[in-house]
Amino acid sequence: MELQGLILAGGKNRRMQGRFKGGLILGGETFLSILLAEMRKVSENILISVGDKPVDIPAGCQVVKDIYPGCGPMAGLQAGLAASHADLVLAAACDMPMLRAEFYLYLVDHFQKAVQEGKPCDGVVPLHEGRPEPLAAAYRATAAGVFEQALKSGQYRIRNALDRLHILYVKPDDVYIPMLQNINDPQEYDKVCQTITKHNSNVS
Repeated sequence: MELQGLILAGGKNRRMQGRFKGGLILGGETFLSILLAEMRKVSENILISVGDKPVDIPAGCQVVKDIYPGCGPMAGLQAGLAASHADLVLAAACDMPMLRAEFYLYLVDHFQKAVQEGKPCDGVVPLHEGRPEPLAAAYRATAAGVFEQALKSGQYRIRNALDRLHILYVKPDDVYIPMLQNINDPQEYDKVCQTITKHNSNVS
């Protein structure tokens, strides 16, 4: 089965006071470079979805621009899926630097089991505290059509579009839950930096 990574880097970053989240530093690496390194453990074929603002993209990645700019994260997801020819696309928001390759292998395993059992499955979405995390998930590229229909009709909530797809919702084991942390504002960024610094000090 062909896999492809999709890093969503087109947000407006309003809550981060305009700072590009993918460029934030954690443990000496940018969020974007951390996610890219993890994705490349699963697939060498990586797409990076961007919006209107210019973004410094690492070499070796295919850049995908929003087909429906200004329509939120679903626009980035739709553009990435539409550009992919892989069997399964592994999506990661660039403000989720804790995501790791083993988490995506966990999603792929659930997808493969569903297919083997003959169940219709357009994607696998984890639940975090009872709520879906659609920007840290796995989708068939064909799901792009449903997202596009939603965007054309002015419906920008991803969760509404997911209701029109065959989505397998999974509750990750405790080992994966910390990986679903997203960094929305300067306070959350400071907190995660302090946690990493404390961890590194304890290890050394």
